[in-house]
Amino acid sequence: MKIIDNDDKSENTVEEILSNKNEDEISIIHSDFEREEMDIIKILSQCNSYIIHRLTDYRDLDIVKSLVGANARELVEFVPILEKQHALVVGEAFTMPEIVKINPAHPLPKSNDPKVIESWRET
Repeated sequence: MKIIDNDDKSENTVEEILSNKNEDEISIIHSDFEREEMDIIKILSQCNSYIIHRLTDYRDLDIVKSLVGANARELVEFVPILEKQHALVVGEAFTMPEIVKINPAHPLPKSNDPKVIESWRET
């Protein structure tokens, strides 16, 4: 197992893992908020299944549209309005592209969504 730390060239490490993923029978979960860090398209194009939670940035949506098959492109239009705990699933791991509800985590994280409307009322 390779641990990526601050001293490593993380992009090269990820590319090395991706190039060997089929022969090593590994799965990759990539969760990232910084699209500039690595070549995200290169990373995601090596995957065959995707669990896509709500995205609103048009650049992220364009990347998703370029990765999913033609039969899932219409569903990508719903990605910006997905509710909490919902995701678009597409790829070889799934029978067909669809929007699914994800089971709650156990235990639930000790965090909450911001209460925007309540904060507006207070001002």
